Amino acid sequence: MFEIRQDYLTQTLTFMSKARSLRPNFFADGKSEASLDGQCPFCAENRSSLVDIISVDYNGRIIILKNKFPAIGGEIGAHEVMIDTDIHWQKFISFSAEEMMYSLKSIIKRGIELGNYENTKYVQLFKNDGKGSGASIDHSHWQLLAMPFVPQKQMIIHGNFEKYFIETGKSYIENLYEQKNLILYENGGAFAYIPHASPYEYNINIAPIKHVSTMADLDDGDIGCLGDALKATLAGLYEKLGDFPFNICLQNAPKGEYRASHFYMEIIPRRGSFAGLELSTQTYISGRFPEEQAADLAQFTRKI
Repeated sequence: MFEIRQDYLTQTLTFMSKARSLRPNFFADGKSEASLDGQCPFCAENRSSLVDIISVDYNGRIIILKNKFPAIGGEIGAHEVMIDTDIHWQKFISFSAEEMMYSLKSIIKRGIELGNYENTKYVQLFKNDGKGSGASIDHSHWQLLAMPFVPQKQMIIHGNFEKYFIETGKSYIENLYEQKNLILYENGGAFAYIPHASPYEYNINIAPIKHVSTMADLDDGDIGCLGDALKATLAGLYEKLGDFPFNICLQNAPKGEYRASHFYMEIIPRRGSFAGLELSTQTYISGRFPEEQAADLAQFTRKI
Protein backbone atom coordinates (compact mmCIF):
# COMPACT_ATOMS: atom_id res chain seq x y z
CA MET A 1 0.00 0.00 0.00
CA PHE A 2 2.92 2.35 0.73
CA GLU A 3 6.15 2.70 -1.18
CA ILE A 4 9.03 5.18 -1.27
CA ARG A 5 10.66 5.70 -4.67
CA GLN A 6 13.79 7.66 -5.54
CA ASP A 7 14.55 9.23 -8.89
CA TYR A 8 17.96 8.13 -10.18
CA LEU A 9 18.97 11.51 -11.66
CA THR A 10 17.57 14.01 -9.15
CA GLN A 11 17.69 11.77 -6.07
CA THR A 12 14.20 13.09 -5.26
CA LEU A 13 12.21 10.84 -2.92
CA THR A 14 8.46 10.40 -3.47
CA PHE A 15 5.85 8.75 -1.23
CA MET A 16 3.54 6.51 -3.25
CA SER A 17 0.15 6.16 -1.53
CA LYS A 18 -3.24 5.49 -3.09
CA ALA A 19 -4.87 6.64 0.14
CA ARG A 20 -3.91 10.27 -0.52
CA SER A 21 -6.01 10.37 -3.66
CA LEU A 22 -9.09 9.43 -1.62
CA ARG A 23 -9.03 12.35 0.81
CA PRO A 24 -11.94 14.81 0.54
CA ASN A 25 -11.44 18.40 -0.58
CA PHE A 26 -13.43 20.77 1.60
CA PHE A 27 -12.28 23.77 -0.43
CA ALA A 28 -14.25 22.71 -3.50
CA ASP A 29 -15.64 25.63 -5.53
CA GLY A 30 -13.78 28.09 -3.31
CA LYS A 31 -15.85 27.41 -0.20
CA SER A 32 -15.87 24.93 2.63
CA GLU A 33 -18.74 22.58 1.88
CA ALA A 34 -18.10 20.74 5.14
CA SER A 35 -18.59 23.98 7.03
CA LEU A 36 -21.85 24.74 5.28
CA ASP A 37 -23.46 21.37 5.83
CA GLY A 38 -22.02 20.68 9.29
CA GLN A 39 -20.05 17.61 8.24
CA CYS A 40 -16.54 18.65 9.26
CA PRO A 41 -15.12 15.61 11.10
CA PHE A 42 -12.82 17.80 13.22
CA CYS A 43 -15.63 19.83 14.81
CA ALA A 44 -16.63 19.11 18.41
CA GLU A 45 -20.13 17.90 17.49
CA ASN A 46 -18.74 15.32 15.03
CA ARG A 47 -15.75 14.04 16.96
CA SER A 48 -17.56 10.90 18.12
CA SER A 49 -16.93 9.57 14.62
CA LEU A 50 -13.16 9.90 14.96
CA VAL A 51 -11.21 6.64 15.18
CA ASP A 52 -7.58 5.76 15.92
CA ILE A 53 -7.29 8.54 18.52
CA ILE A 54 -3.80 8.67 20.04
CA SER A 55 -4.18 11.42 22.64
CA VAL A 56 -6.55 14.11 23.92
CA ASP A 57 -5.21 17.24 25.64
CA TYR A 58 -6.42 20.52 27.13
CA ASN A 59 -9.98 19.46 27.96
CA GLY A 60 -10.59 17.97 24.52
CA ARG A 61 -9.43 21.01 22.57
CA ILE A 62 -6.45 19.18 21.04
CA ILE A 63 -6.75 15.68 19.60
CA ILE A 64 -4.04 13.64 17.87
CA LEU A 65 -5.09 10.72 15.69
CA LYS A 66 -3.88 8.61 12.81
CA ASN A 67 -4.38 10.22 9.41
CA LYS A 68 -7.29 8.55 7.64
CA PHE A 69 -5.58 9.17 4.28
CA PRO A 70 -1.89 8.64 5.07
CA ALA A 71 1.03 9.32 2.78
CA ILE A 72 3.08 6.75 4.66
CA GLY A 73 2.31 4.04 7.21
CA GLY A 74 2.65 0.42 8.10
CA GLU A 75 6.19 -0.71 8.88
CA ILE A 76 7.91 2.15 7.06
CA GLY A 77 6.52 5.17 8.88
CA ALA A 78 3.56 7.04 10.34
CA HIS A 79 1.29 9.90 9.30
CA GLU A 80 -0.84 11.56 11.96
CA VAL A 81 -3.08 14.62 12.37
CA MET A 82 -3.37 17.00 15.31
CA ILE A 83 -6.63 18.98 15.56
CA ASP A 84 -5.80 22.07 17.61
CA THR A 85 -9.25 23.60 18.17
CA ASP A 86 -12.79 22.29 18.57
CA ILE A 87 -14.22 25.44 16.94
CA HIS A 88 -14.44 25.23 13.16
CA TRP A 89 -14.19 28.92 12.38
CA GLN A 90 -11.32 29.64 14.78
CA LYS A 91 -8.44 30.31 12.41
CA PHE A 92 -4.96 29.62 13.69
CA ILE A 93 -3.93 33.20 13.04
CA SER A 94 -6.54 34.31 15.62
CA PHE A 95 -5.27 31.96 18.37
CA SER A 96 -3.98 33.64 21.50
CA ALA A 97 -0.28 33.28 22.33
CA GLU A 98 -1.28 30.78 25.04
CA GLU A 99 -3.33 28.71 22.57
CA MET A 100 -0.43 28.69 20.13
CA MET A 101 1.84 27.54 22.95
CA TYR A 102 -0.55 24.67 23.73
CA SER A 103 -0.56 23.65 20.07
CA LEU A 104 3.22 23.74 19.85
CA LYS A 105 3.63 21.91 23.15
CA SER A 106 1.30 19.09 22.07
CA ILE A 107 2.73 18.59 18.60
CA ILE A 108 6.32 18.75 19.85
CA LYS A 109 5.57 16.19 22.55
CA ARG A 110 4.11 13.79 19.98
CA GLY A 111 6.94 14.53 17.55
CA ILE A 112 9.47 13.48 20.17
CA GLU A 113 7.53 10.24 20.77
CA LEU A 114 7.49 9.45 17.05
CA GLY A 115 11.19 10.22 16.83
CA ASN A 116 11.90 7.58 19.45
CA TYR A 117 10.41 4.81 17.28
CA GLU A 118 13.07 2.37 16.15
CA ASN A 119 12.54 2.84 12.40
CA THR A 120 12.15 6.62 12.49
CA LYS A 121 15.06 8.63 11.12
CA TYR A 122 13.30 11.98 10.81
CA VAL A 123 9.99 13.54 11.93
CA GLN A 124 8.43 16.43 10.00
CA LEU A 125 5.78 18.54 11.76
CA PHE A 126 3.86 21.07 9.68
CA LYS A 127 0.64 23.03 9.23
CA ASN A 128 -1.15 23.81 5.96
CA ASP A 129 -3.46 26.77 6.51
CA GLY A 130 -5.94 28.07 3.95
CA LYS A 131 -6.79 27.34 0.36
CA GLY A 132 -3.58 27.46 -1.64
CA SER A 133 -1.46 26.02 1.18
CA GLY A 134 -2.09 22.38 0.27
CA ALA A 135 -4.81 21.95 2.91
CA SER A 136 -7.85 19.88 1.97
CA ILE A 137 -9.90 20.84 5.05
CA ASP A 138 -10.19 24.31 6.56
CA HIS A 139 -10.56 23.32 10.22
CA SER A 140 -7.24 24.20 11.90
CA HIS A 141 -4.92 21.22 12.21
CA TRP A 142 -1.31 20.03 11.96
CA GLN A 143 0.28 16.97 10.39
CA LEU A 144 3.07 14.73 11.64
CA LEU A 145 5.14 12.41 9.42
CA ALA A 146 7.63 9.89 10.80
CA MET A 147 10.03 8.88 8.04
CA PRO A 148 12.51 5.99 7.72
CA PHE A 149 15.06 8.32 6.11
CA VAL A 150 16.44 11.84 6.48
CA PRO A 151 15.19 14.06 3.62
CA GLN A 152 17.86 15.60 1.42
CA LYS A 153 16.91 19.15 2.44
CA GLN A 154 17.39 18.35 6.13
CA MET A 155 20.70 16.60 5.46
CA ILE A 156 21.94 19.78 3.77
CA ILE A 157 20.57 22.16 6.43
CA HIS A 158 21.97 20.29 9.41
CA GLY A 159 25.21 19.43 7.67
CA ASN A 160 25.73 23.16 7.14
CA PHE A 161 24.97 23.89 10.80
CA GLU A 162 27.87 21.54 11.63
CA LYS A 163 30.12 23.04 8.96
CA TYR A 164 29.49 26.59 10.16
CA PHE A 165 30.33 25.69 13.75
CA ILE A 166 33.53 23.90 12.75
CA GLU A 167 34.68 26.87 10.64
CA THR A 168 33.71 29.68 13.04
CA GLY A 169 33.27 28.15 16.48
CA LYS A 170 29.84 29.79 16.66
CA SER A 171 26.25 28.70 16.17
CA TYR A 172 24.80 29.90 12.85
CA ILE A 173 21.52 31.00 14.49
CA GLU A 174 23.33 32.79 17.29
CA ASN A 175 25.28 34.67 14.63
CA LEU A 176 22.02 35.60 12.88
CA TYR A 177 20.66 36.97 16.15
CA GLU A 178 23.50 39.48 16.19
CA GLN A 179 22.40 40.80 12.77
CA LYS A 180 19.57 42.99 14.03
CA ASN A 181 18.63 44.27 10.56
CA LEU A 182 17.05 40.90 9.76
CA ILE A 183 15.02 40.66 13.00
CA LEU A 184 11.41 41.81 13.09
CA TYR A 185 10.45 40.59 16.58
CA GLU A 186 12.03 39.30 19.78
CA ASN A 187 10.73 38.64 23.28
CA GLY A 188 13.76 37.67 25.36
CA GLY A 189 13.48 33.95 24.64
CA ALA A 190 12.80 33.72 20.90
CA PHE A 191 13.19 35.90 17.84
CA ALA A 192 11.68 36.11 14.36
CA TYR A 193 13.85 36.98 11.39
CA ILE A 194 13.84 36.88 7.61
CA PRO A 195 16.64 34.66 6.23
CA HIS A 196 19.56 36.41 4.57
CA ALA A 197 18.72 34.89 1.17
CA SER A 198 15.00 34.29 1.64
CA PRO A 199 13.53 32.60 -1.46
CA TYR A 200 9.97 33.88 -0.84
CA GLU A 201 8.72 37.30 0.19
CA TYR A 202 7.93 37.49 3.91
CA ASN A 203 9.36 34.02 4.56
CA ILE A 204 10.02 34.15 8.33
CA ASN A 205 11.96 31.88 10.66
CA ILE A 206 11.41 31.81 14.44
CA ALA A 207 14.10 30.36 16.71
CA PRO A 208 14.97 30.21 20.40
CA ILE A 209 17.64 32.77 21.30
CA LYS A 210 19.58 30.24 23.36
CA HIS A 211 21.14 27.27 21.62
CA VAL A 212 18.61 24.43 21.33
CA SER A 213 19.66 21.58 19.05
CA THR A 214 16.43 19.60 18.87
CA MET A 215 12.83 19.98 19.95
CA ALA A 216 13.55 17.48 22.73
CA ASP A 217 15.77 20.18 24.29
CA LEU A 218 12.94 22.75 24.48
CA ASP A 219 11.48 23.47 27.91
CA ASP A 220 8.08 25.03 28.67
CA GLY A 221 9.60 28.50 28.81
CA ASP A 222 11.15 28.07 25.36
CA ILE A 223 7.86 26.87 23.91
CA GLY A 224 5.99 29.76 25.52
CA CYS A 225 8.39 32.25 23.93
CA LEU A 226 8.09 30.50 20.56
CA GLY A 227 4.28 30.64 20.83
CA ASP A 228 4.39 34.35 21.63
CA ALA A 229 6.74 35.05 18.71
CA LEU A 230 4.57 32.99 16.38
CA LYS A 231 1.46 34.91 17.47
CA ALA A 232 3.12 38.31 17.02
CA THR A 233 4.63 37.41 13.67
CA LEU A 234 1.42 36.00 12.20
CA ALA A 235 -0.47 39.06 13.46
CA GLY A 236 2.05 41.30 11.73
CA LEU A 237 1.79 39.33 8.50
CA TYR A 238 -2.00 39.54 8.67
CA GLU A 239 -1.85 43.31 9.12
CA LYS A 240 0.49 43.60 6.16
CA LEU A 241 -0.94 41.01 3.76
CA GLY A 242 -4.54 40.51 4.86
CA ASP A 243 -5.96 36.98 4.88
CA PHE A 244 -3.45 34.68 3.19
CA PRO A 245 -2.64 30.96 2.95
CA PHE A 246 0.57 29.80 4.60
CA ASN A 247 2.58 26.83 5.80
CA ILE A 248 4.38 26.44 9.11
CA CYS A 249 7.22 23.89 9.17
CA LEU A 250 9.16 22.87 12.27
CA GLN A 251 12.79 22.20 11.38
CA ASN A 252 14.37 19.75 13.79
CA ALA A 253 17.75 18.03 13.79
CA PRO A 254 17.68 14.38 12.65
CA LYS A 255 18.77 11.59 14.94
CA GLY A 256 22.50 11.48 15.52
CA GLU A 257 25.28 13.86 16.43
CA TYR A 258 23.87 17.18 15.31
CA ARG A 259 24.66 19.25 18.37
CA ALA A 260 25.55 22.32 16.28
CA SER A 261 22.04 22.30 14.78
CA HIS A 262 19.45 24.77 16.03
CA PHE A 263 15.71 24.12 16.18
CA TYR A 264 13.58 26.67 14.33
CA MET A 265 10.14 27.18 12.81
CA GLU A 266 9.53 28.43 9.29
CA ILE A 267 6.49 30.46 8.13
CA ILE A 268 5.98 30.35 4.36
CA PRO A 269 3.28 32.67 2.97
CA ARG A 270 1.77 31.17 -0.19
CA ARG A 271 1.11 34.32 -2.16
CA GLY A 272 2.25 33.23 -5.60
CA SER A 273 3.27 30.22 -7.63
CA PHE A 274 6.58 28.96 -8.87
CA ALA A 275 7.52 29.35 -12.53
CA GLY A 276 9.94 27.60 -14.86
CA LEU A 277 13.19 28.73 -13.22
CA GLU A 278 12.15 27.61 -9.74
CA LEU A 279 10.69 24.31 -10.89
CA SER A 280 13.59 23.40 -13.16
CA THR A 281 16.52 24.52 -11.02
CA GLN A 282 15.26 25.14 -7.46
CA THR A 283 16.72 28.63 -7.86
CA TYR A 284 14.43 31.43 -6.73
CA ILE A 285 13.78 35.09 -7.51
CA SER A 286 12.79 37.70 -4.91
CA GLY A 287 11.75 41.26 -5.72
CA ARG A 288 12.66 42.68 -2.28
CA PHE A 289 15.71 42.38 -0.06
CA PRO A 290 15.18 40.58 3.27
CA GLU A 291 16.37 43.62 5.25
CA GLU A 292 13.59 45.71 3.66
CA GLN A 293 11.00 43.03 4.41
CA ALA A 294 12.12 42.78 8.06
CA ALA A 295 11.92 46.56 8.56
CA ASP A 296 8.54 46.64 6.85
CA LEU A 297 7.03 43.91 9.04
CA ALA A 298 8.59 45.13 12.29
CA GLN A 299 6.18 48.06 12.40
CA PHE A 300 3.26 45.62 12.60
CA THR A 301 4.67 43.60 15.52
CA ARG A 302 5.31 44.78 19.04
CA LYS A 303 9.07 44.47 18.68
CA ILE A 304 10.98 44.42 21.97
